[in-house]
Amino acid sequence: MLKLIKCEFLKLKRKKFIPLIILAAFLFPIPLTYLMTTPSMMERYTDQADAFDGLFNMVLGYGIQFLLPCIIGVIAAILFFMERDNDTFKNLRTPMFADVYEAHDNKICDMPWAYDFGKLLDIVCCGDISDIKRAVLYGSRPTDNDSLWNAAKKAGFEVFTPTRNAKNKEKRVDTGFDKEVLKDLYTGVIEPDDEIILVVGDSDHYPVAEAIIEEGKRYTLAFWDNASELMKADSENFISLNSHIKDLECK
Repeated sequence: MLKLIKCEFLKLKRKKFIPLIILAAFLFPIPLTYLMTTPSMMERYTDQADAFDGLFNMVLGYGIQFLLPCIIGVIAAILFFMERDNDTFKNLRTPMFADVYEAHDNKICDMPWAYDFGKLLDIVCCGDISDIKRAVLYGSRPTDNDSLWNAAKKAGFEVFTPTRNAKNKEKRVDTGFDKEVLKDLYTGVIEPDDEIILVVGDSDHYPVAEAIIEEGKRYTLAFWDNASELMKADSENFISLNSHIKDLECK
């Protein structure tokens, strides 16, 4: 249970609301202190020490009765809408898994964890990114305050973010990615000596892999170890991201 609570609070670490809560906690005693210094209030206490005890009890009492419920309500609302916007309500209905790989196999994601796209490029290109002709990244359209795809753009990716459907489900991501690969393959953008690196793991992309091979070219596959066996079998080289998970984390 403590791990679950910690996980929920980690989701808030990039939210500006947390500094505002801390600021409110410091400002909350100020109006109460002013109230305590009024003559009508001071008459109730025998000396300053007694008045200070009264102020302390008032800050504590009003904080628990009024401020704390408001804060809990706002945090709960933020977490609820984060889960809704990211389509991760299913995560709340699943048990804890032994490691990140088991979680990935069960399509459970850790929202605070994010890729460092610059390091991803560096790993899949074996440290030589100077000759990259084109790096394409496909993903669902993020929320307005999301900085993930902007980080990918800064790292050198062309980022495509198709809009989710009316039910907030991811659409046109896999097909959009396949379209970009095939377009480059059949329009001569990919030259005979170019190396193709696919960072995908789903077997739905296998027709693209077949097309690459039919055109007399080879590809390198980079993904977690649970990538499609078909994709791995036909690749010229497989780069496992499992051993790089700590390097890939955006810190």
